[in-house]
Amino acid sequence: HSGTAAQRHSGTAAQRHSGTAAQRSLHGGRNMARLGADLLDRTKMFSHRMLDVAEVVAENKSNPWMTNRIVHQIVGCGTSVGANTREADEAMTRKDFCHCLSIVLKELSESRFWLELVTERGWIPSSRLSELVHESRELSSIFSVMVARSRAKPTRPKR
Repeated sequence: HSGTAAQRHSGTAAQRHSGTAAQRSLHGGRNMARLGADLLDRTKMFSHRMLDVAEVVAENKSNPWMTNRIVHQIVGCGTSVGANTREADEAMTRKDFCHCLSIVLKELSESRFWLELVTERGWIPSSRLSELVHESRELSSIFSVMVARSRAKPTRPKR
């Protein structure tokens, strides 16, 4: 790879990470399939975009120890959103489903924290991250409603 991360990642995350139809259908043979493929793809795209942010932050050499630590945090919470959404999709119980989505909500909140910090430090202009922050808020709203509705549903009596 030559050039900076910003140059390498000049297209949209969707263009860079959309993959082939075969790659996208890897989660096509899903067991429980509690969530739609569009939502799973959306959270995976969020994870890709957070990795893009981490790559840009990693190029800041002013304090390698500090930026490496922050990069690891960004990678962890950003990829956890997609991974835990996938796990929720395969959950065997309502309790497990809610637990996984609760983790997604926490990771989305942490992602917003790191995005705010990155812009406040001046490492990436807020104008470049505003859509990603907005997406994290939208996803949080979607998952909050899912958790609330799932917890509110009455359980079936055991026979």
